[in-house]
Amino acid sequence: SPRLFNIIVARLPSSGIITDYTGYRVHKYIIGMSEAFTFIPSSSLNVDYLIVAGGGAGGGSRGAGGGAGGVLTASGFGVTAQTYTIVVGTGGTGANSQGADGVASTALGFSTVGGGGGLGNGSTNTGGVRSGGSGGGRTDNQNSATGTGTAGEGFDGGAHSTGSSGGGGG
Repeated sequence: SPRLFNIIVARLPSSGIITDYTGYRVHKYIIGMSEAFTFIPSSSLNVDYLIVAGGGAGGGSRGAGGGAGGVLTASGFGVTAQTYTIVVGTGGTGANSQGADGVASTALGFSTVGGGGGLGNGSTNTGGVRSGGSGGGRTDNQNSATGTGTAGEGFDGGAHSTGSSGGGGG
């Protein structure tokens, strides 16, 4: 499915699907799984941005949840009249054991960290806990800490509860 990415600016560059609101112009880009696009302001200006990486996949066999992709946001960030390449990271792919990590997103010179994949439940799981933008959760078959979230982007994953259920992603 297509992924959306919005950039909101107070002046008038002319790329993407444009919608004007009171005092702001929103540039929306719909991209595929591995495409990049460009944002080209016509002059120096300040922008508000929200950059989100792909989330980690959950683990299989009653496994733990994958962590959310890292998030960076700011208001009034200065950009100049040049070409900025923007890539939106995809979510991780699920598996019978370890869920795959999400993919980083990049924009305006910043990069976020993809979410950590959740651990699968069972002896087939050979991966360790997965850190990321937000960390992946852990299952009751793992004697280790949960996945660690990246400071300023996300949170740690959750531990398992009693029985065979996995912990949630951060």
